[in-house]
Amino acid sequence: MPENTLASFSAAVDMGVDGIELDVYTSEDGHVIVSHTDSLDIDGQLYRIPKLPLAEIKRIRLPKGQVVPTLDEVFVAMEKLRDGSLFYSIDLKDVRDAEAYHGVLAKHGVSPRVFTCLESRLLIKRIQRQFPDLAYVLSTHPNAEGVIEDLDKVDPTAIKVVNLPFGEASKAIVDAIHGKGLKSFIWDVDEEKAMQEAASWGPDAIYSNHPDTLVRIVKKE
Repeated sequence: MPENTLASFSAAVDMGVDGIELDVYTSEDGHVIVSHTDSLDIDGQLYRIPKLPLAEIKRIRLPKGQVVPTLDEVFVAMEKLRDGSLFYSIDLKDVRDAEAYHGVLAKHGVSPRVFTCLESRLLIKRIQRQFPDLAYVLSTHPNAEGVIEDLDKVDPTAIKVVNLPFGEASKAIVDAIHGKGLKSFIWDVDEEKAMQEAASWGPDAIYSNHPDTLVRIVKKE
């Protein structure tokens, strides 16, 4: 099933996940669009999401007949499935889209259950001034010694979570993040052995492309 579609999100929720992860851009006419990348290559035809109006984006056909959803459509569909208990981790790919993005969250009343991910403390600081009600996630990488160099510079009043890939994470890093009063999220956890190891570190969330296996393993821990 194509990622970042209503069908894939619904399938994950049916498997018992606590939340879903998605990426957003804004269309040419201001609609917040859910897509992993800003460009889609379908049968050799390249579609640039930020350069297209919603009507044209809706004519794009993904594998298995799926369509590109708006963030509005995702919230409507997922809230019906889980009745206000699902969490959302959302990569805001372009800070210029922050106002439109915040407007959709406010419209659906989901802000308390949304974690907004960005890859820079400076970008988070910039958006946080305008939208202090959001929970911000710093997606980062440790150095070669396995240390997050700027962890001491993270302001826990502005940033709630530090997010990093499994291949660069460790229990020591998770413990260090928790020691600063922050939550720890781990992404790219797709192998069963990796899921078991990541779960043993005690992070607050694990991202995987295989939610059925992850749910089974986490329930055992």
